[in-house]
Amino acid sequence: MTFRKNGESDTAIFLNYFVSKNTQGKTNLSDEIPNIRTLWDSAAQLVPIRLTSANIGYPLEYDDVLQNQIAAFNASSEWKAHVNKNGKKLDYKLIRQVMIDHHVYGPFEDLLSDYGYTLTDLSTEKHGFVTNEKLKELGRSPDELIPVPYMVWLAISIQ
Repeated sequence: MTFRKNGESDTAIFLNYFVSKNTQGKTNLSDEIPNIRTLWDSAAQLVPIRLTSANIGYPLEYDDVLQNQIAAFNASSEWKAHVNKNGKKLDYKLIRQVMIDHHVYGPFEDLLSDYGYTLTDLSTEKHGFVTNEKLKELGRSPDELIPVPYMVWLAISIQ
């Protein structure tokens, strides 16, 4: 995990956390939260922290976040209407909104709240869909059309 500063300031504004490629898709974000908390608390003793953004990974990196992603898009009437009208076409604005509205990054949002922050927005890049194989592996129907970004940046503000 790293905290990055903005320019000449001593204050950390960006949090970057990643899991090893060896554990990709075999861990839960909720299981990583204690590690993030420990590292955050240690860093806070050395540098002032006032986060404005974070990168903690994308949905396919964490089983629980991926399950949240699937549930979010299956529950979204807007996404269902989009698919019925457009088929397998990505709508980036809609993807962003569904992910925010359904708290796909819920475990991290809870941690942020503990530190007096809230997730206010997110931006995504390099999108695709959860593969049929991955859906089957998760006990889901391979017919589900679930978009997934491969890059996610979280915008954060103080509550």
